[in-house]
Amino acid sequence: MCMGLSIGIFFFVTQVQNRTGAEESVVPRACTEIDSMYTRVRCLIPYFTELAHTHSVSVSLKKAMQLQKEGVIDDCHSIAHAVGSATFDYTSDAVGEAFASCTLGCLEGCFHGVMERYLEREENVYAVMKKVPETCAYVGVTPLLERQCIHGIGHGIMKHGATELGEGILLCKQLPTKFAQDTCLGGVFMEHMNSYLSLNEEVLIFEINEICGVLQQTEYEALMPACMSAVGEGLMFYTGHDLERSMGLCLLVSDEREAEYCRRGVEEEKNTVSHNSQ
Repeated sequence: MCMGLSIGIFFFVTQVQNRTGAEESVVPRACTEIDSMYTRVRCLIPYFTELAHTHSVSVSLKKAMQLQKEGVIDDCHSIAHAVGSATFDYTSDAVGEAFASCTLGCLEGCFHGVMERYLEREENVYAVMKKVPETCAYVGVTPLLERQCIHGIGHGIMKHGATELGEGILLCKQLPTKFAQDTCLGGVFMEHMNSYLSLNEEVLIFEINEICGVLQQTEYEALMPACMSAVGEGLMFYTGHDLERSMGLCLLVSDEREAEYCRRGVEEEKNTVSHNSQ
């Protein structure tokens, strides 16, 4: 990174972290009183994106982590995604500045959201994919952050014009290393599952065997474990991290091996959240 860009980003971050508006607004009770945890979190997203805009990303994410610790929300990762996406908009589409304004926490969802919106806004997704290694090496000043960048690109692929799963896989496969490909695919599979989370449970149950079904009997069939694991992780968000209910939904997957991959995803998400809340 050149000195001018470094100074520019540092100055921007300093401004963002020092920015304070009026006294922090009260968390909307209309949202916190919603029974469905998934719907509650979705309801709170505008509050947190506005808090990031009027105060700072750091203030917004700290508040989200506080509510998670208090049990008001089950997880702040999706909120951090939304904050990152909104931050990209607030910085006039400057990916470096938006990425630098994010802070660790909520499983680094803010970084994912920035890259998701960055790619979503680009007209030619194939051209952007050629620049991913350079872009993520530039904004990801540590291996951890570089990984968050690539993972976020995977999310953005699926947000870009409602990309089909097969095309999303193909785009990730263009990246130069297996690590980058697998990291990108993780974002693709997660975002693919996210597109099903707004369904009511009856419809989701009807669709559950089709979420990764496109991979069957194709050259991508070996990716079924990763795809179905993402389904299990997504079900945990869908149920408000209700382990028993999520496992029960995995049991509705007709293929026994795929159901097992789904259950592994549920367990992975349970362990991730347990570790993150310590």
